Amino acid sequence: MAGAAAGTNAPSQGGVVGAGANDVRLIDGRHGYKGSSASGRGSGGGGKERNEREQRRAQKITELIEQLRLSMVKGGWKVEMKSSYHTLSTCDDYVKHLIKTTKEKEASVETAKADLSIKEQKLEEDKAIQESRSDPESVTSSLTASTAGSCSGTDDKDPSNRANTNIMGTSVGVDKKSVKVHVDKEVGGPFLSFGTGR
Repeated sequence: MAGAAAGTNAPSQGGVVGAGANDVRLIDGRHGYKGSSASGRGSGGGGKERNEREQRRAQKITELIEQLRLSMVKGGWKVEMKSSYHTLSTCDDYVKHLIKTTKEKEASVETAKADLSIKEQKLEEDKAIQESRSDPESVTSSLTASTAGSCSGTDDKDPSNRANTNIMGTSVGVDKKSVKVHVDKEVGGPFLSFGTGR
């Protein structure tokens, strides 16, 4: 009997330490005796701390999902339900919507840049034309050209440049600058030969 009592007080191979049949405790290699007040890390304290950490993490996740939902609403996406599951389930479609709208905005920006470049080029051309018109040399050359053109146009209308020739009772008007009239008297009749005169 003494040997049996001594065996009861000794630690067993299974990790159970007991001073008697009513004092059985489990050994925890990390925290000592589980449930022991001396270790300061009882099962109740450790579980409470873990629960607090899980609650804080869950609260943080909930806040992030709510921020995502608000961003989706501001971006033009309709999120009718405020549940986290609904927000996350429609997030994929929202990302596709963002990609599409971003491409459309980029195309609009490129079109606006092209239009602006064309307008700037046209303004530069108009500016160059105005500067050329205000240049004294160009004004003088244009006036000279217009004067020469007006003089050449009035030469043909000047009566002094035309001669009326009466041949066989017919009055023929001849431009002195362009046509010369020759009357051949030796053949016995008036014959006209026209030649271009310079």
